[in-house]
Amino acid sequence: MALSKENTEAMLQDFFSQLDDCKHKPELRLIGTAAAQIQDVPIIPADIDLLARTREDVDFVCDQFRENLEPGCPQFIQGSMQYYAAFTYQGEKLEVSTVEAESESDTLETYGSGPWRHYSMIRIGSVGIPVVALELRLVSEIIRRREDRIDILVNHLRENGFDRDLLERALSTQGDSYERLDKRILEEVKQSLGI
Repeated sequence: MALSKENTEAMLQDFFSQLDDCKHKPELRLIGTAAAQIQDVPIIPADIDLLARTREDVDFVCDQFRENLEPGCPQFIQGSMQYYAAFTYQGEKLEVSTVEAESESDTLETYGSGPWRHYSMIRIGSVGIPVVALELRLVSEIIRRREDRIDILVNHLRENGFDRDLLERALSTQGDSYERLDKRILEEVKQSLGI
């Protein structure tokens, strides 16, 4: 199901306000299409994805939202190296997971130091939502070759500005993801953004 920006924000505000009432604060980042949407990128997510720093953070969220937890969760998914939990929250899908891949990079959305160093705190009402940087979201879409989403993100970044150093490093041959980047798409993005 597609989430309007208003629905995404309402879900996140409710979800994070419940976590704010807890003594333990799990370390989470909003990633994926919803992260772009609440940063005013005109895109519609199908669900909400939250990255957790540790398995303990995933377990804590599972304990807090046990009534919303889908059967069989949490579980470790070997192929994607994720400790994963899915919830049905306010009638929509919300996923919380780690990504347990090693990387020294700070230019990837879901692992390495990137999501923990490059993020914004977006206020929704009285709640702060930690949201991954759009530059890292763009790299994920380039890796996945989702040209329709790449175009939307590039247009938004071109119109609203971006961290040039971060994006240049992410798209350079030094970036951890360089080998997985489609070179044609990569050159188009660089040209469009003047990098």
